[in-house]
Amino acid sequence: MLDSEDYNPFLLQFKTGCFIIYERNRCFTSECKHKVIYNDRTIDFIKLKNRVGIDYFATNVVEERFSQHYLLTHDYQKSGKRMNNVGTIVSFFKKSKNGIIHGVGCAEDLLPSFFKTHAFSQCTPLPFIIDGIIRENDKTVFVTRSAVDTLQAPRLVSWSLIYSAVKSYQHSHPLRTWTLYGLD
Repeated sequence: MLDSEDYNPFLLQFKTGCFIIYERNRCFTSECKHKVIYNDRTIDFIKLKNRVGIDYFATNVVEERFSQHYLLTHDYQKSGKRMNNVGTIVSFFKKSKNGIIHGVGCAEDLLPSFFKTHAFSQCTPLPFIIDGIIRENDKTVFVTRSAVDTLQAPRLVSWSLIYSAVKSYQHSHPLRTWTLYGLD
């Protein structure tokens, strides 16, 4: 694999062999524009699927061990604890300073000002993490970063929106799984 700036087709070392040429400024985690060159010929019949094939939370029992949640809790030995109320989350952050809470919820419930509901029971799955808590008087908000946000710009989201998003997603999930867990 070579960056397009490093590839020079006029050099002899690039005349034989297989090279995957990509453009660094057009390469992202979900998609990377590239071309394949084999023995100085462009190969154009190879296609890529630009989709992650791993479920975040298992959608069936047979393939549960291939989900990201399973990999985190079993293969990487991270203890996962179910977060289902504000008290559990507050005690989690008191006990674990470096822990995060990860989950999947319906985008229409988590970020209602950006994702509008157009149909009954509409749910667009949106992964998110909670990595902090802000308590002021009797109000509690969570520092949340969703898959549509940049890392540098977290959102402050109330528990009611988080709970509603996770609960809605639970209703549309094939296994009816609760999808909000803390990782130490």
